[in-house]
Amino acid sequence: IPGWDGDTDHIVKWLLKVDDFADLSERMRLQLGKWVPKRFTEAADSWYYSLPREIRSRAEADWDSLRDLITQFWMNRKWWERQKKRARNSAYRENGHRAETPSQYFIRKLDLLNIAFELDNLEIISEIMNGVPDSWETILNTEMYEDPYELQSSIRYHEETLL
Repeated sequence: IPGWDGDTDHIVKWLLKVDDFADLSERMRLQLGKWVPKRFTEAADSWYYSLPREIRSRAEADWDSLRDLITQFWMNRKWWERQKKRARNSAYRENGHRAETPSQYFIRKLDLLNIAFELDNLEIISEIMNGVPDSWETILNTEMYEDPYELQSSIRYHEETLL
């Protein structure tokens, strides 16, 4: 079971990993309610054990109950607004990502878009390309791609040229 420290920048990926465990069986889904809190550290651990025992007991009934409690607290409206802003404003090699490759940018931007919005394939392609240097447009003809994974493959193919 993956641990989590309360860092909301990584909460979605962490939830997806635990969801994968829960999907293994109904028994696993039930047991995760009890075991996941044992994997909390730092802020997540402090928050969880600050809750009254009654609330913790209800949450520990199964993974779905615990997941609901976690998302209600950590993924509030302010968090969603922040995710949307991050997704819209993220750009290739922005601060904190100065050494990223074009493929790393694609994955980072796609993750942010998938968290914050429900977009169709062409909207995803457009949003990804909104954060890249103009020079990419001469190499990547976005009208050729029907889904983001075709764009991802093309970015990977042209990686050295796009750097």
